[in-house]
Amino acid sequence: MHPKTNWQEKFIDGSPEAERRLFIELARDILDVQLMNKKKGKASEVQRAFHAKAILGVTNAKLAVLPNIPQEFRVGYFRPGAEYPAIVRLSNANGSRRADYQRDMRGAAVRVRPALRCAWKKFGPSPDAGATNLD
Repeated sequence: MHPKTNWQEKFIDGSPEAERRLFIELARDILDVQLMNKKKGKASEVQRAFHAKAILGVTNAKLAVLPNIPQEFRVGYFRPGAEYPAIVRLSNANGSRRADYQRDMRGAAVRVRPALRCAWKKFGPSPDAGATNLD
């Protein structure tokens, strides 16, 4: 199992400068959404533009990679059987805080924390000793 070595970065709109301009425009659009949500919701402060209300946050989650993960997906952290500490956040998609019974899309985010795995290896045995440590 070897990661692909023919990867190369492709910039949106063809160049780093064009991509940077696009990201600035997107950041302004998100700020506009935040300000609109603040005004509409009569909030005292600017909230997240999307997924403003967390439904559930789990700080001791684990991302486990299937042992039979297809070859084309075995890149970076995605090694067969690897396990990593993670944080999971479930939320409403709307940019303003609303009651859970109101119809809305839902979102999920997973933050993989491989640095914790390295710290476990450096400072002592892993809490889940059977897991593969990153080097």
